[in-house]
Amino acid sequence: MVPVSASAKIMIVESVSEFSTTNPPKTIQVQLRKEIEVDNFELYQGTVINCEITEVKAPKRLKRDATFSFVPVSYINDQNETVHFPVSVKAKYIKTIDKKTAESAAITAAKTVSNKIVPGLGLGVGAIEGAIDAENGQKIKGAATGVYESTPFSWVEKGKELTIERGDGLLIRVTR
Repeated sequence: MVPVSASAKIMIVESVSEFSTTNPPKTIQVQLRKEIEVDNFELYQGTVINCEITEVKAPKRLKRDATFSFVPVSYINDQNETVHFPVSVKAKYIKTIDKKTAESAAITAAKTVSNKIVPGLGLGVGAIEGAIDAENGQKIKGAATGVYESTPFSWVEKGKELTIERGDGLLIRVTR
């Protein structure tokens, strides 16, 4: 059981409904991937929670992607009944979790040596990432793009709109 207290708790849920920041709905449904406890109230893995969208932030410069916040308003119990959510909590979207999450952890590890970030090593890793991801065999162009995206010069670009599909895993921060 994962308790959620007054401090922020990061957790993973699965989207049951679609969501887009370009045309945001008023509600979203998420399903718990792990059981949780909120102020002595237990919710089990697989519970579907109905949430009201409270804020949608558009993408901004410095590669800050769009994001949104929501509050749980009800959940569907094991008798398939909709029950009012008894605890007041807020949740904020952090990022979508997919197959690349494991790759991202490996790349972060590659940028460090003995748990210390090595300046400049990120550029080399960026070049390698770009060469690996290059389309149509254009390894040099891919490597150059990878290096550029690893530098502060790329931060002037605007962030991206957010689109969530059914079944996407979402990393969220839950607070009281």
